[in-house]
Amino acid sequence: MKSISIIALIFLSIFLISDGNSTQIKKKFIEDGAFASPKLENLVSPTTVNQDLIPLSSVRNLGNSTTPWNRLFTGDVLLRDGGVSYGILDSGASLSVPSGATVQFVLVTGAFAPDQNIGINTINSSSISFPSGSIYQETGNQTSASVGTANSGSLRWKTGNVTNANNSGASGSMIWETGTAATGARGIFEFKAPFMRIPLGTADPTAPAPTGGEMYYNTSTGKFRGYNAVAVAWQDLN
Repeated sequence: MKSISIIALIFLSIFLISDGNSTQIKKKFIEDGAFASPKLENLVSPTTVNQDLIPLSSVRNLGNSTTPWNRLFTGDVLLRDGGVSYGILDSGASLSVPSGATVQFVLVTGAFAPDQNIGINTINSSSISFPSGSIYQETGNQTSASVGTANSGSLRWKTGNVTNANNSGASGSMIWETGTAATGARGIFEFKAPFMRIPLGTADPTAPAPTGGEMYYNTSTGKFRGYNAVAVAWQDLN
């Protein structure tokens, strides 16, 4: 124990010396990996952290455009800028989660219009050689060779419910719209499925107020019904 104490005192006295030799000794220990350097380039794996990492200001970055981080293993991700929370996956980036996991993007605060809380957009193109970016969504394939009836995943879009009876507001609409074209043809809406299932009902809908071209199938009468804006009435289509 005495020898260990003597060694500790020797090292302590060395680092308390204020002459030039102490700086050289400290530098030597950093070079040998005994201490972390100011740039943290001599860390060993695994390096653990037991405190929050807080930047001095919100302008600090984690990585940069030339040397980005490879993968980020984390729990919740909340990206904030000026009080607005949003997420960005850059071109070529991907978000992978384990099978059966749930990914949820929640807008905590925002300064957008009521119908623009969360946006998924591709960049514009000003080149005649390249179209603007596309958005592609697909559920995973079911590739099991075992005998069974496991389906591939479904793709579902749903607007939120209005749950409180004191609120007479309607639930959000779902709109698919193809863009206009100055001289070319406007894009079409194409279904590739054995059949299309339209809304079912036992009576003509009245709320929201119907408009021309709307359609549903009346399960009580076995009739397809469409709304005629000229006649201002629902009519049988078969």
